[in-house]
Amino acid sequence: MKKLLLISYYFPPCGGASVQRWLKLIRYLPDYGWQPTVLTTSEGDYPVLDSSLCKKIPNTIKVIRTKTPAVGKILNLFKNKKERPYPYGSLQAREDDSLTKKALYWIRLNLIVPDSRVIWNKTAYHFALQELRKKKYDLVVTTGPPHSTHLVALELRKHFPIKWIADFRDPWTKIYYLQELRQNKMLLRLNQKLEKSVLRKAQLNIIISERIADSLPPGKKHILPNGFDPEDYFNINTVPSSFFRVKFVGKQTEGQDIKTPLKWLNELSKEQSSLDIEFSFIGTHSAVSDYKRDYPNLHVRNIGFITHLRAISEMVNADLLLLLINNCPDNKGILTTKLFEYLGSRTYIIGLGPVAGDAAEILNECHAGKMIDYGDRQGFFAIVRNIYREWHKGKSIKNKKDISKYSTPSQAKDLSLLFEQLASENADHDGSGG
Repeated sequence: MKKLLLISYYFPPCGGASVQRWLKLIRYLPDYGWQPTVLTTSEGDYPVLDSSLCKKIPNTIKVIRTKTPAVGKILNLFKNKKERPYPYGSLQAREDDSLTKKALYWIRLNLIVPDSRVIWNKTAYHFALQELRKKKYDLVVTTGPPHSTHLVALELRKHFPIKWIADFRDPWTKIYYLQELRQNKMLLRLNQKLEKSVLRKAQLNIIISERIADSLPPGKKHILPNGFDPEDYFNINTVPSSFFRVKFVGKQTEGQDIKTPLKWLNELSKEQSSLDIEFSFIGTHSAVSDYKRDYPNLHVRNIGFITHLRAISEMVNADLLLLLINNCPDNKGILTTKLFEYLGSRTYIIGLGPVAGDAAEILNECHAGKMIDYGDRQGFFAIVRNIYREWHKGKSIKNKKDISKYSTPSQAKDLSLLFEQLASENADHDGSGG
C-alpha cells in the first residue's frame, strides 16, 4: 500500500467546515491502496471544538500532533468582555470595537503574511522532515486555508525529493475578506509571490471549483469539489413536525445577509395566516429576542454550535435549507462544505447568490434546489410557496436524484487514480517543480 503524508493545520478535535474535506477522504483512500498519515496541530487556533469527530478517524491512521502557539487565544486576552471573539474568515473591524482590537486587526492585515497560522510552520517543517526521513512516502499533500501550510511543503522541496500536491479549499489572495479591505501593497505583492510559487512548484494543485482555479496563478490544476459522506446519514430518524422547518446550518460570515430572507419568510408567514413557519439558526449564535421582535410571524430557534452528527440530523429533519453565498467580488466559484452536506440530506435547498455560479450549477444538475439573486423577492416567494404547499399536503419533498458523483467514496476513488499517476512519474529531485 502506498503512503501519503497529509499536512493540515485543522484536524479533529477542531470542528467546523475546515476539517471535513480530508477527514472524509482519509477514511476511504485506504480502500484504493493509499494509507494516509496526518501531521497536524495540538490545541491550535480552532474556530470551534467538536471532539465527536475524533471517532471518525480510523484506528489504522497515524496522527502526529504538534504544539503551536494559539494566536487567537492570545488576541482574545486583549478584547473587552462585551466584545465578540476574534473571528475566523474575517479581518473586518466594527465601529464599536476597541482601539486595541482595531490595532490588532491592522497588524494582522498589514504585517503578517500569508496568515497568522504561519507561526506553526517551523514546527510543522521539523516534524515533517523527521517523518520523511523515517519512512518512504509516495506523496505529500498540504491543504489550505490556512494557505501558510503550503509553505511547509515548499520548504521541504528545497531539501527533500517529495512529490507534492497542494489542496485549495478557498482562494488565497483573492479570498473575499481580503478583497473587502485595503492591504499593505508591499505585503500584498509578497503574498501574491508566495501564491504563484506554490502553484508553480507543486506537482499538482487540487482546487474545489473551476472559477477558483481560474482566479489562481498558473500551475497544474485539477478540480475536486467538496463532497458528502453517505455514512453520515445512516440511521438518522426523520421526525415529522407541525412546523414548516426552514434552517440555516453553519457559521454566518461577512457578506452573508440573513435578514433579507428572514424578512421575506416573515411576510410569507403573515400571508399564509397559519403562523406555522419555523426558522432555525444552527451553528450561528444570534440574538433570538431581536429576531422574534423583528419577525413576529416566525417561530425562531437558536441552536448554536452542535456536533457534526447533530447538524446532519438537523439538515435531514428540515423542509427547506437556506444557503447563503457571500455577496462579494469573484463569488461565482464559492463552493462551501455546507452545500454538499445539504445535498446529502436530500432536503430542498434555496440559495441566495450568483445565479450563474458553481453552486447554482450543482443545485440544477442534482435537482436539489434553486439559487436566486440576492434581491429576487418574487423568485424567493414563488419557490418557498410551492415547497410550503407540497409540505402542507403531506407530500414528500426529498430529492430522489442520483447524487453519488459528489459522495466522498466516489471522490476518493477518482483521487486515488490521480495519486497513482503522479506517484508513477519520475521523481523531481531539484525542487524546481517545473
